[in-house]
Amino acid sequence: MRLGDHQLIVVYCRPEALAAAGPAVQQLMRGLERLPIPVDDNALVISDNADVYGTVAEMFRRAES
Repeated sequence: MRLGDHQLIVVYCRPEALAAAGPAVQQLMRGLERLPIPVDDNALVISDNADVYGTVAEMFRRAES
């Protein structure tokens, strides 16, 4: 979703799935890399329950750890 210059990525998942580094975070990052639209590094990643996981850049750093 994009509103002006702001981009929001909403993910349907269990609340703990993306809270820490692990396979779920790595899978999300691989999926974001394959999207046919540009994804901003500062796009906010949240769950469908409004759990805030951070920006795309923060999620990539989490996936690498």
